[in-house]
Amino acid sequence: MERYQQLFKRLENNKEGAFVPFCHPRRPKPDAIVTDH
Repeated sequence: MERYQQLFKRLENNKEGAFVPFCHPRRPKPDAIVTDH
């Protein structure tokens, strides 16, 4: 349980940095997508 609490604390302290990779997964550059289409 302590490990989970620490993880949650880190998420609360770094919401942006922690959730960015999940909300914005690595994708090819938009320029590449535009050229493909």
